Amino acid sequence: MKITKTKKDKCPICYKKVAGKNGWCKYHITYKPEKTILACKFCNFTEFILRNSIKREFGGGVLTPWRVDRVVAYHAKFGVKL
Repeated sequence: MKITKTKKDKCPICYKKVAGKNGWCKYHITYKPEKTILACKFCNFTEFILRNSIKREFGGGVLTPWRVDRVVAYHAKFGVKL
């Protein structure tokens, strides 16, 4: 599946522009039943860290407290607890 990008593309979770290193990827909201959307790689990485309880320090990069809050809030809309 080819995804056409424009300069105005924004992630539905963090509302940041999806461009450069932060491209589109398949984002799983739930696995059983499978519910997916297209979101940015940075939000997908943040969800992966939270779902697997991986300990990482906030210190720049893509894993910021702001993005963690956005990902958790997005999952809460669907009743999914991370």
